[in-house]
Amino acid sequence: MQSPWAGIANTVESVVITGDITAPADSSFLFAGFSQVTHYEGLNHLKLSRATTTRNMFAGNYAVSSLDVASWDMSNVGEMWSMFEGCISLTQLELENWNVNQVYDLDRFLYGTRLESVDLSNWHIAETYLQNTFSAMPELKRLNIANFDIVRTPSANQMIRNSPQLAELTVGDQTVLEDNVDLPVGQHWQGERTGHQFSRIYGGGYADTYRLVEGILSTTIVHLFDDLNAKQVGWQVLTGAPGATIALATMNIPHGYELTDPAAAIDLSANGDREDGFQFLSITLKRVHKTTTRTIVFEGLENEIDAVVQTIAWDWDWSDAVQPNNSRLFFFDGLVHTAQGGYDEYPVPEIEGYEANLTVVEAKSFEAELSDLPADETITVTYTKLDSGDGGDQNPDPSPSQPDPDSGGGSGGSTGTGSTGTGSIGGGQLTNLSTGGSTTTNSNQALPQTGSQVASGLTLFGLGLLGLLGFTKRRKRD
Repeated sequence: MQSPWAGIANTVESVVITGDITAPADSSFLFAGFSQVTHYEGLNHLKLSRATTTRNMFAGNYAVSSLDVASWDMSNVGEMWSMFEGCISLTQLELENWNVNQVYDLDRFLYGTRLESVDLSNWHIAETYLQNTFSAMPELKRLNIANFDIVRTPSANQMIRNSPQLAELTVGDQTVLEDNVDLPVGQHWQGERTGHQFSRIYGGGYADTYRLVEGILSTTIVHLFDDLNAKQVGWQVLTGAPGATIALATMNIPHGYELTDPAAAIDLSANGDREDGFQFLSITLKRVHKTTTRTIVFEGLENEIDAVVQTIAWDWDWSDAVQPNNSRLFFFDGLVHTAQGGYDEYPVPEIEGYEANLTVVEAKSFEAELSDLPADETITVTYTKLDSGDGGDQNPDPSPSQPDPDSGGGSGGSTGTGSTGTGSIGGGQLTNLSTGGSTTTNSNQALPQTGSQVASGLTLFGLGLLGLLGFTKRRKRD
């Protein structure tokens, strides 16, 4: 818990590293208390690949203004709390490209430094302690923490407090701020792109770069509960002008839920946040069934048949192993899904002049409970055109061999020998034989008609020509 050079720390004026050296796993307090050091040379030679903790590494370095640590490999470091705390002259520090995938503690990380701009947009932070991480930074004007998932953070108390110059703040959908950022009197934060506004609480869902603007807002914190198990599944923030009426539908409702009353609205406090604090509201959300589909598509026909879509609804709940964290369930962790049915058997339509690779798409059922929702499926039915082998019609009618007589069209006529009559085949609708969410084919996409007027005309023309040729031969023999 102290520097190896703690006994002489306050007399050291410079640190020079002349060759590569590997820092130990516990590199905490390594340079702590070097209050007179104004310059570090060769920090790029210090290899941190084995380090798992760097807490308080430079704590109390009051005189140093810059640290060259941009190239450090921090991929195994879990603890960084107070790493630069008390570096009250530090104005240059490049941390943007650090790999912080293992970090779980950033308490007081930059506390008291004089950095003007901190861009940690490449840092993907979740389940990490963030108390006072960016507090007491008197020169901080711009802060980007767009990929900080504070929804899952154990604690973020006072995260951005006593940094009075802060005027630009970039946050993401999960960068929830719960009264842990300073707000000057008479001002609020407004999104550059979304136009979203908040005062002391940002409930997530509106990723943007926010800037301070003039004006007072009123805030209502809405606690959201599941209608079936009464557990809290989240919370949202409604803000607006004092006394304004706000529709609950403007909230970001958690995926898988919907409002019981889509038209519900509330009136915000007429006094604003600064006068009477926040309003609180609890509402119950209705679960929405999730769905999966099986799509049956048809290939190989000259005229397309519409795909058949079968749908299953799934109920869902949390497994018994999942416990709410701070009375709040985190975005569907540990869900189990129960199918409300299965995919029905589908007899493949028989098409005259074609042969399908399947005769039936089999029915499919699912286990009672699944931890992951199954993926949507696609089944392809491929038709192959049959070769008549006798030089006959090479374009047979790709329609069902036994069309439904009640589905439309007239009766088929015939062309007798030597007759001049014509006929047509009724334009029936090809109906999906499956049940349970299946679609039907489009009756407007008619299949080819072999008994058409054109075919009859060609037949008559052929008979007339043969008759004429036969008549000529007889005249010659005569």
